[in-house]
Amino acid sequence: MKKYGLCLLAALMAVMATFAVLFLCTHGSMLPEKRTEYYEQKAKAEADSATGAEAELMALLLGAAPAAPAEEEKNVASFSFQTSDFSGALAIFTLVFSLIYVFFYGRKPEENKGTLWAYILAVPLGLIGARLLYCLTDVVFYLKDIEAPAAMLKMWEGGLSLTGALSCIALAGVMGAKIANEKPLHVLNQLAPFLLLFAISVPAANTYIGAGWGPEVSLPLFFVNVNHQKRLDTARLTVLILIVLWFVLEYLFRKKKLPQNRRFFYTAFLFGCVMVPLESLRRDGHMVWGFVHTEMLYAMMIALPAGLVLAKKNRRIPLLIATALLAGAVIGLEFMLDRSAINDWLLYGVYLLCMAGYIFVGLKWANTSCEQAKNNV
Repeated sequence: MKKYGLCLLAALMAVMATFAVLFLCTHGSMLPEKRTEYYEQKAKAEADSATGAEAELMALLLGAAPAAPAEEEKNVASFSFQTSDFSGALAIFTLVFSLIYVFFYGRKPEENKGTLWAYILAVPLGLIGARLLYCLTDVVFYLKDIEAPAAMLKMWEGGLSLTGALSCIALAGVMGAKIANEKPLHVLNQLAPFLLLFAISVPAANTYIGAGWGPEVSLPLFFVNVNHQKRLDTARLTVLILIVLWFVLEYLFRKKKLPQNRRFFYTAFLFGCVMVPLESLRRDGHMVWGFVHTEMLYAMMIALPAGLVLAKKNRRIPLLIATALLAGAVIGLEFMLDRSAINDWLLYGVYLLCMAGYIFVGLKWANTSCEQAKNNV
């Protein structure tokens, strides 16, 4: 029984993760009704503190008489056990993938201690990372727009970052390896396929609720109706492309066409590169800086370090130069997508060619020798 204690703990964490996702991960961004509620609370607070003509104007805007000075009400937003279609779908994916993970590595717990510890730590760290990066990305909204910094702690009101979750799960892999006295890269390589599966689950949940749409398009099976307009179902497209990527990587590693000891870095490099254009497809305001563009930046922050680790020593500087050129091309294309009269699909064709070229040189410049992989980590 003691032999399988770590496995049982991981299975318990899988159940806890499912319930945590079900009740905490209600939406990828703050729920619209909560956003409105915070704006109303801010307006009321400003009206209560205003005087003279300012107070009368605020009263008219709020449809009430000027409020007399009174003790400020304490707005305690208690946690309620509410779910959403998004959290329900994500919870199902979480439970299925978690149980597969625990079963796969729990059959030989003595050989996979680091990997099991990684999952146990990944549950809290993944949730914290998802919320933390989302709030840091939109920190001005919390501190200035609604003036409610405490709202950053209320994860159940919506707002998560996939990049933050993946980064902290990878950190859990390193920590799990340290606890089990194993090599971090070994555990990260074991985590890699499940990290990609988890990344697929988020756009899959968005597909279920009809979120994550892009420009006007009427592609069969890849459109969603938004305000009586057919929009590209970017979430469904993301699911399809990431599934293809998962199977391609599985094939390449099983056939030993890529070195097994760098599976994590190949997965990170390709995932980051693929997500840049997919994030760009999520909406039309290309030159408006916001969460979508920060996610594109985060995707490159995943791809670039992984590419540098993979690259031969004499190719790291050229890869940095290629990254700078790609960044310039992406900024230019984003500007043209927003401002120019050139057909969007032609521009997206150029976009994909740029990313394909970057992926090509990144893979071509990678050192496939096992010894180099050890030295780069």
